[in-house]
Amino acid sequence: MERHSKKVIGFNIIEVIIIIIISGLTASLATGIITMSNSRTSSGTTYAELLQDEKIKNFLDVYADVVNGYYENVDKDKAIDSAINGMMDYLGDKYTTYLNDSETNNLNNSLAGTYNGIGVSVDPNATILSIFDESPAQKAGLKVGDKIIAVNDEDVTNKEVTEITNMIKSNKGKIKLTLNRDNNQIDIEVNVGEVNKPALTYETMDKNNKKIGYIYISTFSTTVYDQFKNALNKLEQQNIYGLIIDLRANGGGYLSAASDISSMFIEKNKVLYSLESKTDIQTTKDQTDEKRDYNIVILVDEGTASASEIMTAALKDSYNNTKIVGTKTYGKGKVQQVKNLTDGTMVKYTTARWLRPNGECIDNIGIIPDYVVDLIKKENGDIEDTQLEKALEVIFE
Repeated sequence: MERHSKKVIGFNIIEVIIIIIISGLTASLATGIITMSNSRTSSGTTYAELLQDEKIKNFLDVYADVVNGYYENVDKDKAIDSAINGMMDYLGDKYTTYLNDSETNNLNNSLAGTYNGIGVSVDPNATILSIFDESPAQKAGLKVGDKIIAVNDEDVTNKEVTEITNMIKSNKGKIKLTLNRDNNQIDIEVNVGEVNKPALTYETMDKNNKKIGYIYISTFSTTVYDQFKNALNKLEQQNIYGLIIDLRANGGGYLSAASDISSMFIEKNKVLYSLESKTDIQTTKDQTDEKRDYNIVILVDEGTASASEIMTAALKDSYNNTKIVGTKTYGKGKVQQVKNLTDGTMVKYTTARWLRPNGECIDNIGIIPDYVVDLIKKENGDIEDTQLEKALEVIFE
């Protein structure tokens, strides 16, 4: 994610270290009453203690002078945004950033595991392309190929698809859909409610007269663990010989999700990862009784980053039957903490380096696959997935 830093004349970077809590402090000072002197920041420092810092007092003086004395009106929101941006830039860490309203919403939406709807994807003509597992649409009997022609008896054949989907999502409880199915018009009632946003796809592949499970994970969202568990159970019911986990172009997500999925395979008390902060190293081990013993191949590329790399390293180092195929991963060996601010924005800052079970940190290095394989682009422009082909071979080694 790219952003443009803003410089504010009169703001000293050193003085803005506590800018995150400045709005509340300024409001209190304006009335001459500090009502939250015993309240603490998320790091444990009280606001009263912060006010004893001369640099904080200097900042408050500058802030008050600029807001009240500048010859033009000062947009406080933009001034605070610029100051926080300056503090983040000062740290010189590309993963430590301030996210404005739009950036915060984009991040939250990308990692959200649920949304309100019925659980289908549709094309621009309002024809259903896919139906999500365990969704209200699946339970109601909707099918791929159904075309939505009315919502609660209101004709939608001339409406844009975004308007149609908004009509569906805005309802609560049951909704009546009129569908064109195989040139026949039918009515189906569907419950509108919380739906798990798909974070993966899965299937079985045949190789050497064996069934190989395949799961592609697009992001480590809040619900991906449940989705993965459901997919794996269905694959294992088909007596798969081995499993291919595709993490290509997966930029990460929640560390807990990657850790929970890894724990489904790794033996209890084996190391998943370690976090090295400026004060200590904390090691996380598998605490579950769940484990597997079949062969696993993980597909990776330069877009495999963060939580995806943590899962890759955990399985490679702590699960004996793991091979890696593809190209070198991104190399993000740091973890971030996020803090939601009262105005709806967010700061994201690095709190530690993460270490593989073998003790290595991959930051700016990445993970080198056991089998380095590039994709092949054909003359007609199509891509031959030579990495998946190799994975299907390696699974038998």
